[in-house]
Amino acid sequence: MSAEIYFEYPTGESFFATIRKESTHHIWWPAGEVFEVKGTGGRTLADDYAITITDNTDGTYTGDFDANITDLGAYVIDLHLSADNEVCSSGLIFWDGAREGLDRMISKVYTDGVTLEWVDLEIMRNET
Repeated sequence: MSAEIYFEYPTGESFFATIRKESTHHIWWPAGEVFEVKGTGGRTLADDYAITITDNTDGTYTGDFDANITDLGAYVIDLHLSADNEVCSSGLIFWDGAREGLDRMISKVYTDGVTLEWVDLEIMRNET
């Protein structure tokens, strides 16, 4: 997959994403290619569960939904500000094992509990 996670925000911030299974709230561990209870084996958000979000330096950010997630279902994508690891935006994606079914989610971005601004986090359809 490529750049399914897309949102606009002023350049210069550092974000990462995590993916949770909506039915169990287990978090995706990319290195192990499994969903697990958060913190298993002493794993941490930024070090072990992070999905890279790239600042494209044009006011857009992109990230990939892990292609190793092949089960049909609903998944929560949590967007985190790297500075504090806190969730600043979340949205639900319906995945058929190869592509998404939900186009976008809109939420607020927070840092230290203070609202920065609304972020439109678009989940792009993979039409192939």
